[in-house]
Amino acid sequence: MADVDVAGVVHCAGRGAVAGTSDEGLAVATRRARNRWLGGGLAVALLVAAALPGTAAAATVSLPASTTIAGAGAAAQIAVTIDDASQVEAVDLRFTFDPAVLAVTGDVTLGELATGCTAASNASVAGALRVALACPAALSGGGTLFTIPVSGAGAGSTSLVLASCDLNEASLPCLAENGAVSVSTPTATATRTATATATPTRTATATVTRTFTRTFTPSATPTATRTATATASATRTRTATATATATGTATFTASATPTVTFTATVGPTPVEREPRARSLITSFYVDILGRQPEAGAVDSWYNGYFLAAVNNGIDVRYVPSEMARLFFGSQEYANRNRTNAQFITDCYQAFLRRQPAQSELDAWLADPSWTRPQVVALFAQSAEFGNYLQGQFPGLAGLASRNLVTAMYIGLLDRLVDSAGLNYFGGVFATAFASGGIEGVRREAANLGRAVLGSAEYLAKNPTNATHVERLYRAYLGRFPAASEQSYWVGELAAGRQTTDSLITAFANSSEFTAILNAKFR
Repeated sequence: MADVDVAGVVHCAGRGAVAGTSDEGLAVATRRARNRWLGGGLAVALLVAAALPGTAAAATVSLPASTTIAGAGAAAQIAVTIDDASQVEAVDLRFTFDPAVLAVTGDVTLGELATGCTAASNASVAGALRVALACPAALSGGGTLFTIPVSGAGAGSTSLVLASCDLNEASLPCLAENGAVSVSTPTATATRTATATATPTRTATATVTRTFTRTFTPSATPTATRTATATASATRTRTATATATATGTATFTASATPTVTFTATVGPTPVEREPRARSLITSFYVDILGRQPEAGAVDSWYNGYFLAAVNNGIDVRYVPSEMARLFFGSQEYANRNRTNAQFITDCYQAFLRRQPAQSELDAWLADPSWTRPQVVALFAQSAEFGNYLQGQFPGLAGLASRNLVTAMYIGLLDRLVDSAGLNYFGGVFATAFASGGIEGVRREAANLGRAVLGSAEYLAKNPTNATHVERLYRAYLGRFPAASEQSYWVGELAAGRQTTDSLITAFANSSEFTAILNAKFR
């Protein structure tokens, strides 16, 4: 069959698949979409393709919820277990803990489940442990993968965090259950009795003085300046310059010498970040489409979308959110014929990494007013999902001006922003905030809405009054309108009491949009 042109993919509200496109065509679109986001084009390919034989549910790797060690120097063993090791042939796990409380004292010992596997562990960095297993054949069932020999380093408690979980080189989804370790304070009584008849008598006094000084010095360099020029309409050209500065240096001095200087890094390093992102991408395929990703799909999402967000100052939250919107709206998901209860359960699993409580499920099913695109948007914007991503990818929340551009593009055009739009409007918003604060951003947000609603791309979708209302709610308020809100504004447009221009002004000046701007540009 002929290649599927990525630029020809059609996006509509509530739909993420290309009508009439075969599974083969979607696979082609997947391959061609790699590295296309932020490449200057005006379309995003839907990355769903033909199912591979066999599916795998996410495996849960667990640490003991609570381990108590009887004082500093006392030894213990911590078991690392997995609930379902089906298809697992390779394991790569990274643990973190407080080295002032806990110490790893040797190599791990394989559990019965991993008999025949080869293990390698590295605890050379204080407070961190990496363990890798290579097995000659796929494991089966659940049980103990290995045990970690530890000892108490000092009294106190520490979380034992499974910071990274990689199964079969991230091709299998993995969930982590963290643990905690407490080292108790021993009680000791010492009695000494001495009798002396010798003279003279000597008395010795020892004094130990320790001085600790910490100094943190932020640096004003380096400075990165970006200039972008773009045309918002056929008659207007704007030039915007945005300057971003961020760096930091910390110095720690103990007893005057020695001095150790290091540069602080916010968020996980690229090496730590990549397996987490790939695992998240894989889990969305499994939890939403019920299958493993096709060859090259994880690379496409990671290299072309996740890294593009990181490198361009966009909150990485938009990547899984857009994945979910496309996947849940695809023909492939529709073909699964999921009931409302199953759909809600899929949302909980994909976004929140858990099953819904019965009361939560009952509450959703008791409300007949929601649509599936609305529910997906609510889960994507939920605090619980945001907290999960912040824990996985701290420090990758992006820049306020670029996040606002991205959110408005998704709301107005049903797609992620291209590089030209991001650089231009991101610069416009940054400049507007620097010179006019929130009111300056509000003014430019209204101009962006007018530019998009008058663009050839938007008009090519043949929008109706209902389309205008829904897109403005999504772009400015970050949500779908309630049925009563939709009906009211559509009626106002139909009666001529409002125009799209006056509606944009109303949304941009609303208290709800003001609250959003204050949260983004605080």
